[in-house]
Amino acid sequence: MVESVDVDDAFAEFDRQVSASSFCYSEYEKLEHKVMAIPNYPVIQLLSRKMAVAHLNEEDVANWKRACPSKDSREYQCLLMYQKEEFPTVETWLNYLEGKEPNEHDLLQAFASCRSNYKRGKEIFQKISCYFTATGEVDKQQAIFVKMISTPHKGLEETYQEYSSFVSAHCPLDYTARMKEASQLKSKAGARDKFFLSHEMKVANDPQNPQVWIDYILSCAKHERTGEFLAAIEEILFRSVLESHMISDKRWLKVWLTTLKIIEENDSARVVPLLTRMIKAYPTTTRVIAHWLRSDTSIENFFSLRRELLNQMKDISSTDSTWGWAATQLLYADLKKYGKFQDNLANAFFDDLSLVGSIGLKNGNVDLAMFAMSLAARASSGASGFFELFIQLASVAFDTWPHSSKVWVMCFHLLSLYGQSKYANKMLKMLSKDLKQLDDPKMVIDYAVMYQATRGEVEGLEHLLELQEDYKIITPRKHALDSDRSNETDEVIVEQTLKPSDASSAHPVKKLLKASSTELEREELKRSREMFRVKIENLSPSVNLEAITDFLSESCHPNSIDIYSDHGNHYAFVELASEQDVLRALAKNHKVLLDSTVTIKRIFANTLWLTNFPPKWGASDLRKLLNSKTLHFLDVRFPAQSDAKERRFCYIDFPDTSAAEAAQRILNNFEVEGYSLHAEISNPALKHKRSGPNVHHQVYVRNMNFEVTNEEALRDFFSAVGEVVDVKVPVKDENRSKGHKNSGFAFVTFSDADSVKKALKANDTILDGRHIQVSKVKTKHVLSEAKPHEFRTERSIAVFNLNSTTSKARLQDFMNNKVGETSKVQLKPSKRAALVEFTREADAGRARLLLEGTLFEEEILHVGSKEDFLKAAYGPDESLTQESGTASKKPSMAPPQLMRRRRM
Repeated sequence: MVESVDVDDAFAEFDRQVSASSFCYSEYEKLEHKVMAIPNYPVIQLLSRKMAVAHLNEEDVANWKRACPSKDSREYQCLLMYQKEEFPTVETWLNYLEGKEPNEHDLLQAFASCRSNYKRGKEIFQKISCYFTATGEVDKQQAIFVKMISTPHKGLEETYQEYSSFVSAHCPLDYTARMKEASQLKSKAGARDKFFLSHEMKVANDPQNPQVWIDYILSCAKHERTGEFLAAIEEILFRSVLESHMISDKRWLKVWLTTLKIIEENDSARVVPLLTRMIKAYPTTTRVIAHWLRSDTSIENFFSLRRELLNQMKDISSTDSTWGWAATQLLYADLKKYGKFQDNLANAFFDDLSLVGSIGLKNGNVDLAMFAMSLAARASSGASGFFELFIQLASVAFDTWPHSSKVWVMCFHLLSLYGQSKYANKMLKMLSKDLKQLDDPKMVIDYAVMYQATRGEVEGLEHLLELQEDYKIITPRKHALDSDRSNETDEVIVEQTLKPSDASSAHPVKKLLKASSTELEREELKRSREMFRVKIENLSPSVNLEAITDFLSESCHPNSIDIYSDHGNHYAFVELASEQDVLRALAKNHKVLLDSTVTIKRIFANTLWLTNFPPKWGASDLRKLLNSKTLHFLDVRFPAQSDAKERRFCYIDFPDTSAAEAAQRILNNFEVEGYSLHAEISNPALKHKRSGPNVHHQVYVRNMNFEVTNEEALRDFFSAVGEVVDVKVPVKDENRSKGHKNSGFAFVTFSDADSVKKALKANDTILDGRHIQVSKVKTKHVLSEAKPHEFRTERSIAVFNLNSTTSKARLQDFMNNKVGETSKVQLKPSKRAALVEFTREADAGRARLLLEGTLFEEEILHVGSKEDFLKAAYGPDESLTQESGTASKKPSMAPPQLMRRRRM
């Protein structure tokens, strides 16, 4: 009896806490520990408390159902109510509606939440349709029919036929007009069938892979920009959680965060409900709690969330990067709320700054310590005690990092901003002595000069300028005692200006010094992906992106990860940000990942750079060619197009260097549709050297003797007119099998342009019994786009949402095959738009019906007018100028005073 009373008291106390704030999962854990210690504890009473602060997992739901008296009981109905409110999917709504007397409110709510479900949305539609049939509400039934026909779903054609019968029975006089409208809606919705079928197939085949659901959500956000697309995205999220059985599983956090980001960008009213569900899914995850802390929540909820985050941080090592991230987010949230609540939050803010700053100093985390110190200085004007805390943290920082110029500058900056002038002046007086031990004296002097020039005393500026001259160009020194100076360095040549007293020559001397790798790493980040990649082999079949990311997270943070399976072998390519990250990743070699000892090695030269393929070719054409040559490749990547110049090249990734080299031997100079392919092993470090032959020094030779003329014959023939640098004689496979020496044409490169002029005079001369034709090689040049005003409005359409890699030739070929012959195309890749003119006006009219919602190169097209293109491509102010073909007048940049003088 005593135990029962204690449990009732515990339940009552927890209910009181929940009434104040639902963010109290740590209190639930205490309650659970106390209640479950009692034999035959009240399962449903306990789980109903958990329901208020966290999601019930599958085991919780099974325990609830076992404890229910029957399916008709109030407790069972409470569970069904909870499931459809937390995860409103077709499945949870149908379970809730089963056995209940149907009512319009529930049915409309279910229809709004779930009709966008491509696979099962029609099941909810049928229920509400039957309800309105029974009640005889024809107008309402007509409205939901129209909404359903406008929505892509499995069984769209059946819905259309049902609507035809409905209109025939209830609105026979309006049948033609209504069915015409329905036909257009069905056509538009049906055009997206392939899009949904593709994603539904992927999630059906691999429902526990978070990436396939993320791709589904991102695609819907990108393409389904109708008024209700956010409800559709949320429904996919809830489906993913249930169908993957990943309630509260951390592997699914990225799916939640992807959805949240889209919701935040589009509808602020939906953010809080989704955040509430997410924190119930992950009540002990610091990242989710921190996200809530930063949101615009009440002060009561803020204190509850702060308490929860601090509780979670107790279980994380303060040396863990997760702790540092959580601490930074906590201080940022404190600062954001402090400005709003001031006195109510001062004590909490002070305590957090003291805790985080102390741990940052203790663990040698200079960035975390400096952040806490900065916020303490900023808050010093708002409440007492903060400036004293800042001074205390600064004093310990100087003792911890005595050689750090970064710490010196930060402390000086904060003291000069928030402290009395005496503090900054004292540091300036000690500067001459401090410089001898600082790792970057030039940085410190430059900052001190800037301060003194703007706020300090003139007399003190002269001394600083003398110091600045003495330390004019000195690279940072590395001190082994500084825990924050552990990055590797590279040797570089730098110039150091000699002091006048040491000068023995008028010229600067060169000295070999150790320079920080920061600048080198910054330069490396600009390079392409082939520079910093490693290959992880011997992976477990169950490995996923998150497992690899977690495996590497302690040492480096990948830019991208691609996982491949090949005849039972599982491996991954990991792109990293810098040389240091590569070295850190290699240190994980022979470590265990998901019960499998992996090998990690650096990879180079496994990517092929390919160009000069037919302009109409896309990724699918190249894949067919590679497959026909039995080349084992991984991916074909096209670059984003430029507004100014068409890019006709691509990158092809292979499993290893030998496969890439074999492909180069096969593809280089291979003839296809009259084009000779050019293939090189991609090497970003040598990109500036990839210029190829100088086309201005080249001639094109054709009509050659197939059986006799070869490279040697051409070199001998043209050596009479000038120095021959190179001769290319492509040979098709079919010609080579016949014993031919060439394919009828060749390219000859000379050392200078004068030799080209002489070579052109050899046109129509005889070589090996044939009259050869010699002509200039056509050079690649900037695209000669037709001007917008040259496009006839009645024959033109605008196409939007093009893939950024789409080329003009591929788009024109698509239009010619899909609609009709085109006469002009202007491509604007930066706006993902194009202006297309057809030779026939009728084709322009048909294009709007044929292309709207059509899938082209993995993007769903949208169609507009010429005016729409002008506004999108040039802006509303420039569209009229582009339409008329006149040059726009740039606004004057003269100062207002000068402009006034000119008008006088």
